[in-house]
Amino acid sequence: MQDAWRKGGMRLACRLSSESVCAPCCNPATPFVRAEACCSCPACVRTVSSRRSIPARQIRFCVIIETNQGLERAIEIAKSSPRIDSIILGAVDMSADLRCEKSWEPLLYARSRLVHAAASAGIDLLDVPFLNLEDAEGLRQEATACARLGFTGKASIHPNQIAIIHAAFTPDAKTVETARKVCAAFEQDSTGLVVVDGELIELPVVRSMYRVLAIAERANRTI
Repeated sequence: MQDAWRKGGMRLACRLSSESVCAPCCNPATPFVRAEACCSCPACVRTVSSRRSIPARQIRFCVIIETNQGLERAIEIAKSSPRIDSIILGAVDMSADLRCEKSWEPLLYARSRLVHAAASAGIDLLDVPFLNLEDAEGLRQEATACARLGFTGKASIHPNQIAIIHAAFTPDAKTVETARKVCAAFEQDSTGLVVVDGELIELPVVRSMYRVLAIAERANRTI
């Protein structure tokens, strides 16, 4: 990111009317404070608005966290700018920095720490792309594991991967039906505690169920 500032990279992104900027190798959070100022400067606002009618305030940042230092400061980075709406795990560089294999178990701590950071900031979290284009089952397993862990999506490198990823992060019919039942019971109750199918449900679980319904609706699933 430091090189980007020296070369005026953010100003160029604004003047090209980019709707989003993906920032790799992010260590300190300071560059995003500078980016906020850059995207909000009068010159950038005028340029972006005049070219594509995109207010400069709508330019978003997607941060790739792929170093030890970035992992250590993940929460700080995630909260460093209101323009940041997603984080991506850079697993290749991260595994090299951590001196571990680029596989599920060795990177479980890194993934979990990013889940914590993204949830704390209320932003999306994407997993690293699955590089083996011929292993559809491997992609399905990894995407499903990430969804269970708390990721909200997974980056892809080929159009053939999109349907598999979409399915992994979209609630199935049974999950949606359970969410409907829980939310309906909660809306009819005034105590904050409901029992559904013999299970005691509290407010944090209800919030999760509303999120399930929102994801299903956005995915255009018939529910």
